[in-house]
Amino acid sequence: MPLIGSASRESLRYVAAALSKCETEPPELVRALARMSIDIAAPLLSRSRVLTDPDLIMLIGTHGVGHARAIAKRQNLNPTIAQLLRLIEMRHPSPAKPEETEPAVPAAKAQPVSTDARMERAREKLLTVMLAASARPKATEHDVQQSYEKLRDAALKGGGTRFVAALSQSLGISRETAWIIASDAVGQKLPMAFRAIGLSEEQAYLLTSALFPQRFPDAEHIAQFLESYRENSLDSASRQLDQWQGNSELKARQSV
Repeated sequence: MPLIGSASRESLRYVAAALSKCETEPPELVRALARMSIDIAAPLLSRSRVLTDPDLIMLIGTHGVGHARAIAKRQNLNPTIAQLLRLIEMRHPSPAKPEETEPAVPAAKAQPVSTDARMERAREKLLTVMLAASARPKATEHDVQQSYEKLRDAALKGGGTRFVAALSQSLGISRETAWIIASDAVGQKLPMAFRAIGLSEEQAYLLTSALFPQRFPDAEHIAQFLESYRENSLDSASRQLDQWQGNSELKARQSV
């Protein structure tokens, strides 16, 4: 990841092509390359198993026809995404082939539906797909308790690398990102991380106070923390976790 900015386009194309054939692909690097121009991204768009349905939808919406055509070559596409790709191709037919036409429907059986109307229906279905796909599997009470116990044991022993390792494992993020969250001087990232894991107010407070006892000199500060923690919704915590997992730039902002 640190080398992307200085790599030549030829190198980036080579890496993208090589990664598209790998059994295990680094997710952050794949997503970063997939957001680049089509001459680099095409192999990953067509084959990478790291890219999820929400990833594909975002890439289509952000980068347009070129990325859409590469994604259309994927096997086992979500039917709703495949429908959207067909509609995009109808609107922007490839110059290499004639525009495909659908079989005519007798007027007595059905009224013709415009491409715009079908695009709108596809968008509605895609929204449902994204909401379903982006919803994280709900952690069981056992999972949450197990994560909490690991974090608690590490925090009570002084935090440091052991706590960072436990946080990294609990959130599914890199240790570099976990270091940034754990050492946040402002005190906003760590509670959001605890909310994403599913910890209760009391659990979040115990961990934070064990790591940063100076933040709670009196009962008023404790009450403020608990109130702020309650206001952090699980949805907002999940969105923040998505950014931590996908935003490689966060690793470089260790001073934030």
